[in-house]
Amino acid sequence: MRIGDRLQAMAMHATARWTVRYGEELRFAGSELPAPAVVRVGTRHGRVPVHVYGNGTDGGTSAHVHLHGGAWLMRYPQMDDWWCRYLAATTGAVVHDVDFRAGP
Repeated sequence: MRIGDRLQAMAMHATARWTVRYGEELRFAGSELPAPAVVRVGTRHGRVPVHVYGNGTDGGTSAHVHLHGGAWLMRYPQMDDWWCRYLAATTGAVVHDVDFRAGP
């Protein structure tokens, strides 16, 4: 990988939380939900943060595992906060937004 490409990827990683915007029309859905709980789940590559939304109002029978956007390049799970809140609020399911290690 050329140094210019690496620097561009690093800049994209660093600025994702401020530059990535989509889903504005749904951003208030689920805004009454509390902040997600962050739990760490053990994997063979170490502990992975998982943001847990909702309280299981459907009786605890449904769950949704969400891998946030970013094309495996931008590591910022909060950029899909609006979508996870929307799913938790409209379905009653518990939504698990899994963080992951991004590519270089």
